[in-house]
Amino acid sequence: MQQDRKPFQCRLFQPPIETPTFATMPLEVKQKTIELMSRLLRQHWERRCVNQVKEDGHE
Repeated sequence: MQQDRKPFQCRLFQPPIETPTFATMPLEVKQKTIELMSRLLRQHWERRCVNQVKEDGHE
């Protein structure tokens, strides 16, 4: 007895997953995101300044 099975087919053309926008996020998430991005930018700037001073020989 053979069962009639549909062959498995990959779903190549699924609708894209909806990505939330910043505007639709809750206020708490927005505030935390801004806080974390600010911290990252500040750290990046500080490292860049330290590296620039080292390159210029002003240690």
